[in-house]
Order: sequence, then structure tokens, then C-alpha cells
Amino acid sequence: MGINNAYKLSRYTVFSEPVHQGAYQILYSTRTVKTVLLRSEVAKQLQIGMLQELTDATRTQLLDNEVLVPHGENELET
Repeated sequence: MGINNAYKLSRYTVFSEPVHQGAYQILYSTRTVKTVLLRSEVAKQLQIGMLQELTDATRTQLLDNEVLVPHGENELET
């Protein structure tokens, strides 16, 4: 099973407008009350569902912060 089928972007995320000359965006997880600084191209990949393009380090960071959640998870129950 590929990453796109195993995980999805949490419904409880908010992306900032691009900052620092458009190079970065801040991702806020309302689920964990944490922020993650992402390169703008990574933020775009998340928003359009191209999870297979994420590096292992980025994927781990997003899983740890519950930005990515298992595809079948009902987030209201967890």
C-alpha cells in the first residue's frame, strides 16, 4: 500500500500564507496545537495530496505532529 492510500492530511490543519519571500509556509495543527515550518513546495504537495513526494524525514515529522493520519481514521473519535 502506498503512502497516498495509507495516510491523509488531517482535517484539522491550517496553512499560513507564504512567508519569508514566499519560500515557506507555517502549518498549524489544531489537533495537537503545534506548528510546523514547511517549504512552500512541500505545503503544496500536502494540499494536493502528493504524499509520495515527501521525504522520509518530513513524513515522520508530519506523522509525529498528527498532520498526517491513517486514511481510515475518524478524527472525531481519536
